[in-house]
Amino acid sequence: MVATHDSLTGYPVKYWLLRPFNFMAKCQSKDLYEQFLDGSRSFDLRFAKHRGKWYAAHGAMIYDITLQEVIEILTSISNDSIIYFRVLCEDTFFKKSDYRELYDLIKKYLKDESHNLKLLYVASKRNWNQINTDFTDETVSYDVWPPVKNTNENLCGLVSRMYELETTNDKINFVCCYNCSGMPWLFGLPFPKWVAKALTPIALNKKWKDNDCPVVDFI
Repeated sequence: MVATHDSLTGYPVKYWLLRPFNFMAKCQSKDLYEQFLDGSRSFDLRFAKHRGKWYAAHGAMIYDITLQEVIEILTSISNDSIIYFRVLCEDTFFKKSDYRELYDLIKKYLKDESHNLKLLYVASKRNWNQINTDFTDETVSYDVWPPVKNTNENLCGLVSRMYELETTNDKINFVCCYNCSGMPWLFGLPFPKWVAKALTPIALNKKWKDNDCPVVDFI
């Protein structure tokens, strides 16, 4: 199984003033359906409340697709496949975003059980408080970015440690393929697209443990 990181960043930026800065937030060039066709069965979804609606977001970037639209897309592609997803509330820049409100809204949208969607958890990006859900089974863990507090590690070491997860029992761990211990980030910015695309096939062909799952940018 393959998962994508910041899965909604392939959608158009909502405001033209933000477009020049999208290179710092963009981790995907395809939409959810295209990622699904390329083999992804798990998604990393991030939302912020903006002008009364929940939009896809990454940091300060807002994308022109709403939470309800995302759930509808996931429902439509999950007819024959189980789709796992975790949700982060982008409440670092968007302070009025409340992960508990986000969770309640998602639960409302998922009330109809005629789908194969498995929500793993909803978490606050600001303090990493987390709401685990009853929508998933006990065989899946999606902690690709667990909280790290009170650390003086440099960025590269910090990201490496957050992305390196140990396999526990029979759980599937979604492991990020971009361990920067061997390749430093560019002054804290994400890998450029050509580097991410070059690393993706290497990660997908890597000999992962049987119950590990690579999480990739630019699938």
